[in-house]
Amino acid sequence: MKVRDDSKEWFDAQKLELSRSVTLDHNSESLSRWEAPKEGFVKCNVGVSWSKRNSLLGASLIVRNEHGECLIHSRRAFGNVNSLADGRFLGLMWAIESMTSHRLHQVIFDIESQTQ
Repeated sequence: MKVRDDSKEWFDAQKLELSRSVTLDHNSESLSRWEAPKEGFVKCNVGVSWSKRNSLLGASLIVRNEHGECLIHSRRAFGNVNSLADGRFLGLMWAIESMTSHRLHQVIFDIESQTQ
């Protein structure tokens, strides 16, 4: 049944998200890859994950200052996304709109993506 398959995929993605956050907390190698922005700037890291089978995109963002302190974080889903390139574009546009609504102007963006 499609509904059951979709819900299973969603719950599996949540487990993967939790697993990754635990890995980041305990793996200093992962943490050291983040590069701080120049003084006076903030950095917005955007992550997108696209499901080709369901044409769904999950996107998240985290904004940190030059000291690595988290200022903002958010996540959302998009439907009817037909390619990873479209998903990367949607994720980046969403992040830019978010920075504008939070009145952050000196922002460096970095995006990572994956296909499921």
